[in-house]
Amino acid sequence: MRKNILIFSTLLLFCFGSTAQTTYYYKLTKKKVNGVISENVSGGQFITINKNVCYESDKEGFSVNHGRMDYKSTENGLLCFWGASYYGDNTMLLFKSDYSSFNIKTMDGDVYVYKRATPPAGVTTCSLIRKPAPSSTPSSQPYLPPVPTTTYPTTSYPSQTTTTSSSSSSSSSRPATTTTTTRTCARCHGSGRQEYEGVCYGLDTKYCNECHRTVPCGHYHSTCQLCNGKGYY
Repeated sequence: MRKNILIFSTLLLFCFGSTAQTTYYYKLTKKKVNGVISENVSGGQFITINKNVCYESDKEGFSVNHGRMDYKSTENGLLCFWGASYYGDNTMLLFKSDYSSFNIKTMDGDVYVYKRATPPAGVTTCSLIRKPAPSSTPSSQPYLPPVPTTTYPTTSYPSQTTTTSSSSSSSSSRPATTTTTTRTCARCHGSGRQEYEGVCYGLDTKYCNECHRTVPCGHYHSTCQLCNGKGYY
């Protein structure tokens, strides 16, 4: 009997261990919205981490129904998660390796900096929770995204000349000729180099010698992928 109890207890502990999750409280300390950095912020979020998934939750680890973010990669020592949060359905969350703080970056380029802290007395859930979307009748016409237009080399065709006589008519034409027009690359504007925004923690900035301006710390340049570095196509 004791042996059976011991085996059951071991299996129970294994099951709990395999589904272990941790919930931390993070305080909002800084934000950059529309390019403006501000420390006049307040509030915080509970984040529950379960293996390669994290989500906003209450103190007990129950989701507040913002969706979840999935682990994608580790870059520059930062754990990158991607998915849905209060800030949108396509947000990037960058954890420090010890989960002591994280950044959230939105599709609009806004950044929110959070640091792990002790939750204030009486706080049991996130300070930012989405309001339920109002119900509406779905449109009968599905949304179709716009089709991008592509510019091709210009082809010109000389006009055809037709000569008519009293007895017969004949038509003569010359074969078409093709003229290739070189266009400046719309992505790199002829430089052959393209701007990129890499993984960057916090709101640190640096000076870019190619742009000649102050840029986020993850900013860099590389060969333009549209024109393959030629500057034209």
